[in-house]
Amino acid sequence: MTVSREDAVVVQATQAGKSFMQALHHHEHKLHALVKHGCTMVGNVEVAALSGEVKAAVESETRRDAWKNTLEEDTRKTQEALKQIHQYWEKVVTLTIPEDLYDGLCQLRDWSQELTEQKVWVIGALRGELRVLDATYTEEMLQHAHQRSELLRRITEHVTELHQAYRHSLREVQGVEDKERAELVEYYGRVWDEAVTELNQKLQDLLHDRLNNRTSRMEQIIELKLHGAAPHTAIKDKLDSDIEKQVEESQLRYSQQVLQQQYRETTAMVSEARRTLNAITPTLNNYRRKAEAAKERRVAQEQAKLREAGRMRELNQQYRKRLANNSAFFSQQTQGLSQMHYQKLHELVMEEIGIHTEADVLRLLRVARRYISQRPPGSRGRGREEEEREEEEEEAIGGRWRGECYLVILEKSGEEGSVGAADVDEEGPLYAQEGEEAARWSSFLNNFCKRIRVWTATRDALTQYRDVLIGRLEEMRKVDRLRRENAELRFLLQGVVNDL
Repeated sequence: MTVSREDAVVVQATQAGKSFMQALHHHEHKLHALVKHGCTMVGNVEVAALSGEVKAAVESETRRDAWKNTLEEDTRKTQEALKQIHQYWEKVVTLTIPEDLYDGLCQLRDWSQELTEQKVWVIGALRGELRVLDATYTEEMLQHAHQRSELLRRITEHVTELHQAYRHSLREVQGVEDKERAELVEYYGRVWDEAVTELNQKLQDLLHDRLNNRTSRMEQIIELKLHGAAPHTAIKDKLDSDIEKQVEESQLRYSQQVLQQQYRETTAMVSEARRTLNAITPTLNNYRRKAEAAKERRVAQEQAKLREAGRMRELNQQYRKRLANNSAFFSQQTQGLSQMHYQKLHELVMEEIGIHTEADVLRLLRVARRYISQRPPGSRGRGREEEEREEEEEEAIGGRWRGECYLVILEKSGEEGSVGAADVDEEGPLYAQEGEEAARWSSFLNNFCKRIRVWTATRDALTQYRDVLIGRLEEMRKVDRLRRENAELRFLLQGVVNDL
């Protein structure tokens, strides 16, 4: 069986296409194996880095638990101290004796000083632990950053090598593909040119041979064109379609390789992001729990502050009411005692001197004035020092009451009784009774001084009672001030505990 030249060319082109596709598949498998090996190495490096980070996280969690236990122990001790202070403070508040209250306040001051020293010690210890923790955490962060940078450098170098190898392999495959395609196109072009040249040569020969018989030659040319050029045209169309199919297949394969590489890179990025998210999730949950706990503590503290403020307002109102009641009671008692003192004094004067009418008052005033004005000068000169000493003793005993004061009281009582000024000059037949009136006046003054001493003692007792009430008020104010200072100290300690 004879094979034409065109069929041989088609068979040769088909074989060349098959060899080209086999070479392309062979290089594609090598490239896939190389990329798979590189991804495996990158995954191993990432797993090693992740295990190192997990180990460091476990160590830091262990240290954090130890520090947390220490801080909880310090907080428990502080809370116990505050509880003891509060119990002792409640005991001190219930005391009613000023001496015991003073002792309780001194003990409370010692407790406050001891609590302040303990607070300073706790704050210093916490600051030292925080400094150690900060240094350790900084050192660990530097080590982790160094390890992470070294790991990233190695991964970058390895990925760069893989990328370069992939590019080199891709260039080789593309070079082989371009070279074979160019050779095939060049070969098909030569075949086509030779066929066209041969056809033109035959046409020229036929035209030259049948120049004289133009009609027959034209028919032969037409027949040759219709029947002789058909195989060449079919071969040309078939070659063009084969070339287009091979080019399209090559483009599709190249696009498929690019898409596969992009899919692998995207998958690696998604895996890395997933691992990062899984590593960060416990930390985020821990921070969320801490934020919720801090919010709950803040709400509890605000509620406790509101309750404490309400209690302090109630205590302040109670103390104010108690102080107002005591002040009103003291003022009422003082006014009542003063009024009663004046009434009793007036009754005593009236009872002692037997005054029943206005004439008796005027008579007593005249006798007293005449007795004082007509006192012998010798006796007044001799007993001046004794009288001054007796007056000083009476002033020391009875306060500022003297004989002239009694006369003033009698004159005021006489004026209140509407005694006329004209009746003062009347003198009755009482000159013979001057000795009896003087003795009666002396006994009246003595009895009256005794009563004045009693009322002076009563006034001193009331003054002492007032001083006791004032001292009690000052002690209550001091207790309120110490309670406020204790509340402020408790608030500061609570703030320190919350900060820790």
